[in-house]
Amino acid sequence: GIEHIYPGLSGVSAMWLNQFRAYHATTQRDLIERAIAYGGYVRLGIGGNSRLVLPRRISESSGSWRVHGYDETGDIALSPQQWQEIQLILPGINDT
Repeated sequence: GIEHIYPGLSGVSAMWLNQFRAYHATTQRDLIERAIAYGGYVRLGIGGNSRLVLPRRISESSGSWRVHGYDETGDIALSPQQWQEIQLILPGINDT
C-alpha cells in the first residue's frame, strides 16, 4: 500500500498535500524535510509564479536556513523569505 512507499504518511497533515498556501517557518521546514525523506517535491509560490522544486538538503547559517535542490532551471538554493506559498507534492498522491 501507500504506507509502504511513504512510511508515516498517515501522520502528515493533509493540508500539506491539499493546499498551496503560506505556513509558519517551522512548518515549512518540516514540510521540506518530509519531501526530502520521501524523494518528493515542493511547489513554491515565488512572486506570483508556481515552481516545482526537488529539494535535496537543507543548510543552516547564522540563524537562517536554505533549501538546496533542483527546478527546471537547474540547481537552486532558496531561503524561506523568497517564497510565499508552499505545498508538498508526492508522486502517485497529488502530482496530477
